[in-house]
Amino acid sequence: MTTSESRFSLSRLGKLGPSWWLRIVFLAFVNGFALWALPFLIDAQQWLLLASLVLGAAGLNWIFLSPKGMPLRWLVPGVFFMLVMLIYPIFFTFYVALTNWSTGHTLPKEQAIERALEETFLPEEPQRYTVWWYQDDDGDVAALLEDEQGSFFFGEPRLENAEPEDPVEAQTADDVGVVDGQPPAEIDGFMLLNLAAILQLPNIDDLAIDVPAGQALLEANRAALKELRYSYDEIADALVDTQFGVVCPANNEIGNFECPDGMFAGTGWRVVIGFENFSSVLSDNRIREPFVRVFTWNVVYAALSVMTQFGLGMIFALAFLPEMRGKRFYRTILILPWAIPGFVSIIVWRGLLQGTDFGPVNSALAPLLQLFGTDAISWLNDPFWAKVSILLVNLWLGFPYMFLIISGALAAIPTDLQEAARTDGASGPQVFRRITLPLLLISIAPLLIASFAFNFNNFINIFLLTRGGPAIVGYDVPVGETDILISFTYNLAQASGRGQNFGLASAITFFIFIIVVILSAISFRWTKRLETIYGQES
Repeated sequence: MTTSESRFSLSRLGKLGPSWWLRIVFLAFVNGFALWALPFLIDAQQWLLLASLVLGAAGLNWIFLSPKGMPLRWLVPGVFFMLVMLIYPIFFTFYVALTNWSTGHTLPKEQAIERALEETFLPEEPQRYTVWWYQDDDGDVAALLEDEQGSFFFGEPRLENAEPEDPVEAQTADDVGVVDGQPPAEIDGFMLLNLAAILQLPNIDDLAIDVPAGQALLEANRAALKELRYSYDEIADALVDTQFGVVCPANNEIGNFECPDGMFAGTGWRVVIGFENFSSVLSDNRIREPFVRVFTWNVVYAALSVMTQFGLGMIFALAFLPEMRGKRFYRTILILPWAIPGFVSIIVWRGLLQGTDFGPVNSALAPLLQLFGTDAISWLNDPFWAKVSILLVNLWLGFPYMFLIISGALAAIPTDLQEAARTDGASGPQVFRRITLPLLLISIAPLLIASFAFNFNNFINIFLLTRGGPAIVGYDVPVGETDILISFTYNLAQASGRGQNFGLASAITFFIFIIVVILSAISFRWTKRLETIYGQES
């Protein structure tokens, strides 16, 4: 390299700005991560992820190093986050809706087989072991086992229900220091315990040691061998149940090993079942009836929430529209419920409404309630009053927002239209009904639609206040009087108490999406018609 070329390279290097170095550091991280992940993906045979990783890393290198890729540098981050945060969750939810993903069917088939091969059982005449117990200075215990063939096994036990460990290898009497059938006083820092010390050890009956033949359940002076229950026949694709002597072939349509007596062996696995979850929502009365019931209340709840919040917010906005003393102070007080985090307010309201005899709300309303012949109202446990509570709390949380947007919209309405109407002899109510309200709706109708969609899926309000209750009995799925579709879906997927059903919950999620889209389309069409009518009249 000549002196001039060297100076040119150094000068060019000196002109490289921070953005160039940031690109290099970013690409170094991407390439390093790709190289680190390649062996793991190959070992796990995740070919789709492997191809995506290689193509993605190569594409990023071309985009950030080639001048031709400069326009894509601003597009790729947005597309990437759209794929990760929006497109992938939608497709994954749809995939789950096409499967039997539920309690008992959460694992891939390979893992389900591995889980089955770990199951053990205690035979009627198990192999027995003689046991001696040891303990070190730290209080850790160990056990020396001798089987009927004279082999010895020394190791530290685990809880019976804990994950299996590597089996303890067999040893001879000379290896462990047993002489004439007498155990040694010390093995690897563990001291032999007498019977009195053994009886003071906690949870002896819950301990086990893994040996090559299976799992040895420990007692004070003996142990019994639990044998592996299943073996897997790859050719027949079946589990062999050694406890009952039956063969259970795999039923890949339902994701279970099905035995001749109709029972299932081991645990199930995930399989694609098509549109069965979708058809269950539409055709199975055990699911359709609670779904329709929840949907009806959901629409009523969202509509009443928007109407009551809009009504109360408009009343306050009209009241504070004229100039008055202390207007700013009163408006500040009115928006406080909106300024406080919603989950805090809901929990406070739950405490106020909790209880029928000593609840703060019932105590405050006691004189009024006595006039109607009752001492207290079960705000959260009675089906009717629980719904009233939901609407009242939602009104408290939402009317300040409506108050603010209506106040702004009212201030933007030209006053000359109202004055002209009064000059023509229109009364105050007529001016409001024929001029103020239509112009107000044109301005805030999109916000009302957004508020309806928000309340339609307002999970936090339902979950924190009533948990969807009180419960409705008589259905095969968990459902409550105040459940809306999103909380109903949550109960199916996560918190039902009757098992988790992710597939059915994902299918209902798509119904919720379709319902919201249809209602929003109708609402926007009504909004457009409203703008056309009153826009022409104005």
